[in-house]
Amino acid sequence: MKSVFEIARSHITLPVSREMNALRRVLRDWHHYTEKLELQKKTTHPAALCVTVHPSRNSTASPPQGVSLHPSLRVAAGGAYTRRVPLQLWTAVLPWEVQRGLSMSELRLSSTLMDASDSKQEAKKENENCRYAREMQEEEEDPFGVVTAPSKSTNGAMRTPPCGTNAAAVTAPFPGMLFVMDVDSAAQGVSFWSGAITQPIDVAFISPIEPAVTNSRSFQELRQRQLAAVEGGGRSGVDEKRAVHNIARFFPDGELDSPTVTFAVQSYSHLDPFPRCDKTGGTRRRQHLAQPAGADRRDAAFAADGDDHNNRPRYVLETTRYLIRDSVETALQECRQQRATAAGALGGGNKSVHEGNEEGMEVIITLELSDGLKEELREKARLYTNYVMPLEEHIAYHIRHQNSSVVGDGNNDDVPRREMGAEGKTGDDHALVSTFAAASPSFCSPATPVGVTRGPIHPSRPNTTGRHSVMLLRSPKLAEEHEDVPSHLVPSVKGRHEAPVLQQVEREHGQLISARALARYPNTSSHMPVIPPIDYELFDLCLRLGLCRQDTIYYFYGRIMRAWQKELHRLRKSCDGKSNSEIPDADVRRMFLLVRDSSLQVPEELSACVEAVARRRNITEKA
Repeated sequence: MKSVFEIARSHITLPVSREMNALRRVLRDWHHYTEKLELQKKTTHPAALCVTVHPSRNSTASPPQGVSLHPSLRVAAGGAYTRRVPLQLWTAVLPWEVQRGLSMSELRLSSTLMDASDSKQEAKKENENCRYAREMQEEEEDPFGVVTAPSKSTNGAMRTPPCGTNAAAVTAPFPGMLFVMDVDSAAQGVSFWSGAITQPIDVAFISPIEPAVTNSRSFQELRQRQLAAVEGGGRSGVDEKRAVHNIARFFPDGELDSPTVTFAVQSYSHLDPFPRCDKTGGTRRRQHLAQPAGADRRDAAFAADGDDHNNRPRYVLETTRYLIRDSVETALQECRQQRATAAGALGGGNKSVHEGNEEGMEVIITLELSDGLKEELREKARLYTNYVMPLEEHIAYHIRHQNSSVVGDGNNDDVPRREMGAEGKTGDDHALVSTFAAASPSFCSPATPVGVTRGPIHPSRPNTTGRHSVMLLRSPKLAEEHEDVPSHLVPSVKGRHEAPVLQQVEREHGQLISARALARYPNTSSHMPVIPPIDYELFDLCLRLGLCRQDTIYYFYGRIMRAWQKELHRLRKSCDGKSNSEIPDADVRRMFLLVRDSSLQVPEELSACVEAVARRRNITEKA
């Protein structure tokens, strides 16, 4: 099984900027990795969900008068208590990972990870038992050979479970997926919907929180230099900016490595899978949309402020249902038990330490990321900047090229203009020059005057730039004379001309030259403008992978709707569904599978039109 980094490395040598087949191969590889590969075969990294319970700031617990508590008992009686819930997380940073999420996947860990976690638990339990037995053997014996009983004084209280940690047995890790949004996407709002999930899940919205002192100018400059040094930047400002830009799109100010950043859960919700009968229906008790608390109202914490990016949730954790609720309840229960144990150690039976303050407890939920998880997030952020963004530029170019009208004269415009301008001269130019000279002897006199260098006659090349372009396409100039020797010809403007020599050239070389048409219609053509056929595979892959959504919808959606409405109108008028059809069966099946995919939000008009055409042409999901 290849990782995302190995797949990206295998695409380095592919000419995606020039060949459409290479671009399709790249998109097919990512489609196979996203939808065909099981979630359990992808890499996971450990993390922890920390539930901290501490007294409210308004109500503070005070020990009884005349009683002096040991520091450990004082923390247990009135301090914070933290319960750590182990997690195994998949990461979703790249567009196709965020687009797919947990759709069509079962939220469970692989059997190897479960076996490894069980073995770790058993080893940890054995180590604790051995340590406890060793401590019992090292107990001090009195001169009479009687083992001293465990002391009930403050020295014995130090053997209780450490304060601030949960005393319960370590449980198996829970599965989950961590989504990381960039700053621009989070500014537009974070919203998750059920899609094609197969089981109910909890959705937690997480924000990086820092102290206010980190907003100072000196602190920011120091952080930028440290981040540039970590990312490999030099001392110059350009190198620092380039190094910081690699991951600043997702992790501004180096929040992954900063010791002052805390990933706090701002709010959490839940999502239910769609009913099988109708993906848009369901009862009111089901919830199919999850948003951060306060996202609907214009709250100060979620205002569109460009500088205050830390207040917006940019991390989204999807995990098993009721995990957060059960973890909070268990943490509160364990905190009460620990406070009761600490109060009982006072020996006076006074319950004022732990009673009367249960209503004033505050709960803070944070997410701890392991070093391996942070490293994978950094590598995926670099991959997005160095791989995904150029890939989207190439896709956008091909989409615009396929949806722009071209002249049906066989001109090959697959190479971008910036590459055509960089090409050198080839032997085709000289061959075309000799052909033109033979066809039109009046243009080039065989007798060249003495002292005059005979310049070559270059045929016009439309759609070219740089030195290959003869003259501007909108120039009404016919020829450029150089001492009675024509050195350039007019651009190939399609039209009619009455000169016999030009008519002969037009018939032999298929180039129509007309000064009249050039003056009136600089961009006219004798051929009808031809738009390439709709590339349904490119449209399907872009929507499934979440790449170039705006360009895909802008250029493809209108053409697809017109073509399918025309096809549906033709099918309703004709009896045979396959005669004179402009849409092949393979494209009909591809679009039918696209609109039937419950993990995508497809417009209802497109879904209804495609399903009607597929039903009349007897095309089902299975080939």
